[in-house]
Amino acid sequence: MPVGRSRSRQTQLGAATLVGASTLLVGRRRQRLRRLSRRVFDRFRQDAITAIYSAQEEALRRSHGVVSTELIIFGIFSEEQKGANLIAKTALVRKGVTREALKRFIATSPKPVSDASGSGSLPFSENARLLFDTANEGTVGNTEVGCEQLLLALGDDRLAQSGGAKMLAGLGLSGSALREAVSEAASAPRAGAQRERQLAAVGADESSGESDMTLDEVATDLTQMALDGLLDPVVGRQEEMDRIIQILLRKRKNNACLVGPPGVGKTAVVEGLAIRIAEGKVPNRLKGKQVYSLDLGQLVAGTKYRGEFEDRLKKVINEVTSDERDVCLFIDEIHQIVGAGAAGADSSMDAANLLKPSLARGELQVIGATTADEYTKHIEKDAALERRFQRVNCEEPKVAESIEVLEGLRPAYEAHHGVLLTPEALQAAVRLSDRYVNDRFLPDKAVDLIDEASSLAQWRIEMELEEANNQVDPGELSKPLVTAQDVATVLAKWSGIPVERLSEGESDRLMRLEETLEQRIIGQSPAVSALSRAVRRARSGLAGSSRPTASFFFAGPTGVGKTELCRVLAEEYYADLKAMVRLDMSEFSEPHSVSRLIGAPPGYVGYDDPRSGQLTEAVRRRPYSVVVLDEIEKAHSEVLNLLLQVLEDGRLTDGKGRTVSFSNSIIVMTSNVGSQEILQQASGVGTYDQLRAAVQRQLQQKFRPEFLNRIDELLIFRALSEKEFKQIVRLVLGNARKRATLAFEEAALQSGRPAEALELSWTAEVEEIVLASGSNAVYGARPLRRAVQRIFEDPVAEFLVSGALSQGGTATVDVDGGDVVIRYRGETLRPACAATVTTEALVIPRTQEVKKNNKVPSAVAVFRAQLLSAFHATQQGEAKLAPAAIQFS
Repeated sequence: MPVGRSRSRQTQLGAATLVGASTLLVGRRRQRLRRLSRRVFDRFRQDAITAIYSAQEEALRRSHGVVSTELIIFGIFSEEQKGANLIAKTALVRKGVTREALKRFIATSPKPVSDASGSGSLPFSENARLLFDTANEGTVGNTEVGCEQLLLALGDDRLAQSGGAKMLAGLGLSGSALREAVSEAASAPRAGAQRERQLAAVGADESSGESDMTLDEVATDLTQMALDGLLDPVVGRQEEMDRIIQILLRKRKNNACLVGPPGVGKTAVVEGLAIRIAEGKVPNRLKGKQVYSLDLGQLVAGTKYRGEFEDRLKKVINEVTSDERDVCLFIDEIHQIVGAGAAGADSSMDAANLLKPSLARGELQVIGATTADEYTKHIEKDAALERRFQRVNCEEPKVAESIEVLEGLRPAYEAHHGVLLTPEALQAAVRLSDRYVNDRFLPDKAVDLIDEASSLAQWRIEMELEEANNQVDPGELSKPLVTAQDVATVLAKWSGIPVERLSEGESDRLMRLEETLEQRIIGQSPAVSALSRAVRRARSGLAGSSRPTASFFFAGPTGVGKTELCRVLAEEYYADLKAMVRLDMSEFSEPHSVSRLIGAPPGYVGYDDPRSGQLTEAVRRRPYSVVVLDEIEKAHSEVLNLLLQVLEDGRLTDGKGRTVSFSNSIIVMTSNVGSQEILQQASGVGTYDQLRAAVQRQLQQKFRPEFLNRIDELLIFRALSEKEFKQIVRLVLGNARKRATLAFEEAALQSGRPAEALELSWTAEVEEIVLASGSNAVYGARPLRRAVQRIFEDPVAEFLVSGALSQGGTATVDVDGGDVVIRYRGETLRPACAATVTTEALVIPRTQEVKKNNKVPSAVAVFRAQLLSAFHATQQGEAKLAPAAIQFS
């Protein structure tokens, strides 16, 4: 399907023209004008600076080569002009000078070309520079140059042949008449000041009493902008433009309404039509037609009394439908005409009803643009308005078409930012935004990526110049290149995904995912391997784009690493531990708890609460995350029904009607179902597939088939063996050592004292005590963490706080006579409160192997060794190791 592009430079020009005259802004403008014209503007007042700057903008819009004197007069009529400028503006208004008269004179005058060598900025004409010098010469003492001084300078004989003087003379303001008008306006009585301000504000003749709110005041001529080359080229969207041309050629109901998501190029279709009209590439009946973009907000602004808005709109309609002009109005966000200008909630006299008669007779041609939701909400509801428009759908372009759009926009953005865009950057902008930005549409989101990446590259060069103390001539530097890495950097700031995650280096990380996970998840190699394969399959694109990245069901007893694997996966795959959304499904055991997941429906308490929708809101704010639904078997069946579409289609609609995408999320459901079967095979009897089949039978009794059938992978977590407990002990002790080292470094930095790095270690006896104290087949590895806290972390924390380890160096945690001690610099440090090491109950399942061989498991042998150690401890004093009873299940 053909493609459009983003909004034109019209928005940028409008923003540049409607700048407030604050002191800071005027100072910047004065500095810019000083650089252009050798400090002749040092004594210029705020209103004069604003008028000259507006003249520059008007010259740029009209593609004039220089800023002439007639454009400076037009700048005096700028909407920014306030305060002291009322003297000059009122002087002109009282003599019948209007903005429209100035526009007509400027439009009929030949476009001036540059008569001075500029430095890249728009130069002033020779007469304009003479005007500034004359105004400076005419001031007395410390008087500043304002707009009235500029008008008086035009009466000088040296400027009699200037365009501005000729324009005023044609309007009846020669040199003497001009001086008289300015003098009268300056000495006007205070009582009439309010009336003069009203006259100056509308720019109208006092005797006429009519507002000059014409079409040119409330709309922008897109056809003229196309003729002036101010519209960027439109790539694609030929089908939509042809459809609009067919509608405009109709005899009745010749009005079109473009409907599509925001950012797909609806406005670009109309601008493309204006370009085709300007180039004459339309049927004969449309040649010479003017396309105006109506600013509905400007039309409504300032209307205070009943009838003012209607009067303005009727005048615009009359001007559009007059025989003198052939105009087609473009109304962006056309749904706003429904209710616009209505006097009250019960009033039906809005903009839509004022337009209906002209639309029905075919006198007025309108092209509208809106989204599908707004069209349904406002336009379709008014059947009389809807039947007068022909709907034209604008769908989101495909990736290849969006790349063509960016190729067409490349010259404009390279010229604006002063950079060079590489083809790889354009492709990366489209592909990365399509994959990772799900709440916006192509090509708008890709264009925004390129725009911001270009500004980033240009800003980086400026920063490097500043660091080099401006010793390098900017003109000698080549234009900075915008690469795919710059695009990835910008997208990382948008989404929170690290740059490495968006780069090609991710492939290496995915290939090493199993190795990385197994370093931190002990004893679950089959589950880690299956998870790694599923993630690689999803990342390669083979799993489908609409479904979640992957969905898993973790089954196993407590404390074997199910939740820890989710944490490690979030940290390794999304490179951020915060990228894990965890919900305890025991809190959703009631039918009404569905509203907590997606938010309350309209009309219910909590609908307007931004925190409603714990699942949808968390994923909407952070779509790149691991969603953990802990203890899924405790959730209500209605909650499970809600998850069906998430697992199948990767989307969920919240209470406010917003569709939340789960396509970049990994969904993990954990459960303790089947734990008994897993514990019965703790000795290793049976293969992993047999264990998986046994647990699956248990799951089929708990969950419905349609729920289990939507899960990508069922992963079984085995009970931990003695060897695996030992590995976990070393892993937990290593993590505790890292935290202690970081705490020591922070304390050394805060105190400001230099210290040798602290190197913590432990003996094998410490590992044995931790293993005996925390090994538990039923509770898994969590008791080991508590044992490490008592045996290792508490003594180290005591000596870190007391400052006994402040000098750094090597410190070893050891066991001496049943007490945990720290051997440091030849001394033995004993904690003030000796750590009493206790063992929790060892629950050892009576497996078939035990019955057959009549052998005691090796964990009991380890425990017996600890009993002997406790016996020897009692010989020396109070026993520090208090063994618990051994229980057989």
